[in-house]
Amino acid sequence: DSILVMTQFSCGIMYLTNWKGEIINRFNIPLDENLKTNYFPALDATATAVQTSEWRLVFPYSVSSTKSGAKGVAFIYDMNNDRLGYKNNELSYYSELDPNRIGGKEFFKVSMTYNEKSKTFLMTRPLDNQVYELNNEMEVLNSVEVPTKGYREFKPLRKTKDRYRSNQKEFLYHRYGNSRFTSITYDKWKSVYYRIMVNGYSKEELDRIVDNGELLYASFNITVLDDQLNKIYEHLVESEEDLSYSEYFVSPEGLSFRYLGPLDEDVMRFRTFALKDAQ
Repeated sequence: DSILVMTQFSCGIMYLTNWKGEIINRFNIPLDENLKTNYFPALDATATAVQTSEWRLVFPYSVSSTKSGAKGVAFIYDMNNDRLGYKNNELSYYSELDPNRIGGKEFFKVSMTYNEKSKTFLMTRPLDNQVYELNNEMEVLNSVEVPTKGYREFKPLRKTKDRYRSNQKEFLYHRYGNSRFTSITYDKWKSVYYRIMVNGYSKEELDRIVDNGELLYASFNITVLDDQLNKIYEHLVESEEDLSYSEYFVSPEGLSFRYLGPLDEDVMRFRTFALKDAQ
């Protein structure tokens, strides 16, 4: 019966409004002191906040950009008492990677989805082939490796990130050439999960984009898991299909992605993928 609006670029101010747009309450998430080690949570289709009780919000956070300063891969905000608690430190950094050689923030942001039937969360990290089932306190209940076709093993930067210019070819090859898992979402009508992996561009494709100004959209894979986290289907969305991997929604009809090709600027079009024979 209400809408939560978060102003990302204003220190995490959140507004609770009714359906008429009238502000019911305002909250300031106390995050400033931790932004040196974690990226600010970007709430969008790939990373949504879940309200598990009247005053309790669970946010996906990020893998820490430093191992020593890791706070937690998710946090729980008590809107009633204005308290913020970080949860699950064990997943809050990549133990096998040097964070200074990882690169852009898109390799750190996690995605979570909530299963109302089982009262559990499912989480995926950008550089981790595992998916994690968590309880409301963000404790790991189960983890499963989910192989994905076309996945390119992550190649870290040769030098630390601060040694590169943001438009340097070598840095761009790294940032946009590596695969990454961008989101996971639950379909309550089909009782399945969809995990999305963006395929990295080849060097030739990036040269065409950077040098020639060509518009090439990223291809991505949709992996379908059942309630027991068994992989039941996988589908490749080609670059030529002009779909956005980060702008989507789930409905009784299926999984719908925004179409980015030529269209009327006043009309937003989506293409829907329907899963057949799903229980």
